[in-house]
Amino acid sequence: MGGLTMRKRFERRTIGLFCILMAGIIGIMGSVYRIIGDEGILAAAAQQGTYRCTIASFRGTIYDTNLQALTGLGELTKLSSPLDSEDIFWVNERYQEDQDAVHVIGYLDGDGNGVDGIEKAYNGYLADGGQLSAVYQVDALNQAIAGMERTIDDTSELQNKGVVLTLDKEIQEIAQEAAEKYLTKGSVLVTEIPSCEIRASVSLPTYSPYDVANTLDEKGAPLLNRAFSSYPVGSVFKLVVAAAALEKGVSTSLVYDCPGSISVDGMEFKCFNGVGHGKVDLEKAIAYSCNGYFIKLTEQMKPEELLSMAEKLGFGSSVELAPGMSSSAGNLPVKKDLSNPKAKANFSFGQGDLLATPLQIAAMVNTIASGGLYTEPSLVEGLVDENLVLTEREQPKQAERVISSQTAAFLQKAMRASIEYGTSKKGKPSANGAGAKTSTAETGQIVEGQQVVQSWISGFYPASNPKYVITVFAEDGVGGGTSCGPVFQEIADNLPIND
Repeated sequence: MGGLTMRKRFERRTIGLFCILMAGIIGIMGSVYRIIGDEGILAAAAQQGTYRCTIASFRGTIYDTNLQALTGLGELTKLSSPLDSEDIFWVNERYQEDQDAVHVIGYLDGDGNGVDGIEKAYNGYLADGGQLSAVYQVDALNQAIAGMERTIDDTSELQNKGVVLTLDKEIQEIAQEAAEKYLTKGSVLVTEIPSCEIRASVSLPTYSPYDVANTLDEKGAPLLNRAFSSYPVGSVFKLVVAAAALEKGVSTSLVYDCPGSISVDGMEFKCFNGVGHGKVDLEKAIAYSCNGYFIKLTEQMKPEELLSMAEKLGFGSSVELAPGMSSSAGNLPVKKDLSNPKAKANFSFGQGDLLATPLQIAAMVNTIASGGLYTEPSLVEGLVDENLVLTEREQPKQAERVISSQTAAFLQKAMRASIEYGTSKKGKPSANGAGAKTSTAETGQIVEGQQVVQSWISGFYPASNPKYVITVFAEDGVGGGTSCGPVFQEIADNLPIND
C-alpha cells in the first residue's frame, strides 16, 4: 500500500509540473505575438516556404551536322495553377508535321521520355533542357501570401544543348522527297566518302511521332527502321565475291560463255529471265549481273575465302550507332553451309541464307569508293552544351584496309560500266556520272501468285572523285533498276558536290 501511495504522489506532481510548463509557454507566446503584431506574423509566415509553378518544361535539341535543329525547342507542360495573361506564351512543337529522319530521331512517351531512336539513346542528356517557372512565397498552409511578388526562374537556355548527328538536313530532305516519290516500302541511305558518316536515312512507310499508338495497327510496319534491318541481298553481293577473287589473284580477263543457265549438282541456276549474256569477262559480268559467271568464279575459291572477305566488309556484324541503338547483324552462312555446292552457288550471287542491311551494303560500297579502306558507318558526332560548344566528341571510326587499291579501282570501273550500259543504267545521273550495282533478290515468298522480291541499287556519285554512296532498297519491288534506279538518279542529281 505504501508503494502505491508513493507512485500516485509522483504522478500527481508530474502532471502538475507539466501544467505549469504549458501555462508558461502559452504566456510567452502571447507576449511574443503582442510584441510582433500583425506585420510580424506576416513576415514570419513568409519564411515558411515557396511554391514553384512550372509554366513550361524543355527538352534538349537534336541537331544535324551543321547544327541545324532537327527537333523543336520544347513543349508546353500542363499548368498547375492559373497564371496572369502576360505569363501565357507559345513554344515550338518538338517535331515537324513531316518529321525529318523520324526513324532515327524516335519519339517520346506520355511523360516526355524517349522510347525509341536518338530520343531514347540520349534521353538522360536531352531530358534536362531547362524550365520556365513562377515562384511564389507561401504560408504554413501552402497558400500564396498576398502582397508578395512572384519571381520568374528561367533556365530555358538549356534547351539549346543536345546531340549532334552526322545527318545533313538538306541531304536528308533530298533523300526523303525522292524516296516518297517512288517507294512505298523500303529505305534510302546517303553516306559520305570516305568517312561513311550517314548524311541521310529514310525508311518507308513513315509515321507521326505524335500518333504512335494508332500506327501500331497499320499495315506495312511503319515503326520498323528498314535502313538498319536485314533482308535478302541478291546480286549486289557479287561485288564481295569479285573482291575475294581479285584478292586471290584471279584475272579480270577470265571469260565465261553464258548460255543463260548453269547446272550445279543437279540444280539449274538461271540468269535473269534465262537470257544468256554470251562471252563475258569480270567487268561485263558485274555490269550485266551474270549469275553463271559468278557460280563458275566461286568454283575457284574455298568457302572460307568468300566468308573472310564478307566479314572484312562488315557482313554478319551489327553496328552500334548510338548507346543501345544498333543495326541488325544480318546473317552470314558458315563454312559448313557452303560445303554444299548448291548452297555455294546460291551464295555466289547473294541468295540462300544471306541477309544484310542497307547499312552494310552502303559500307561495302564505301570501301570500294574509298580505294579499299573499310570504315564502320557512324551516326553521332557528339554532344553540345547550351552555347553549342561540342563538349563530348565521338571518336572517329578507324579505316582499315581490306582490299587493295587495285581491286577497288577495278570494281569502281565495273560499277561505272553497270551505270553506262548494264543493269544500273536507269539510275544514271543527268551529269557527272556514277558507279552502281543492282539486285533483285528472291525471297521464296508467294503472295497472290507472285513471288516477292527485294530490289536494290547501291553506288557512288560522282563517277570521278566520288563523294557520296547512295543505297536504295525497295521492299516487294520489281527489280533493282526499275524500282530503285529512279530514286538513285534523283538523289544524285540534287546532291551538293561542290562544297
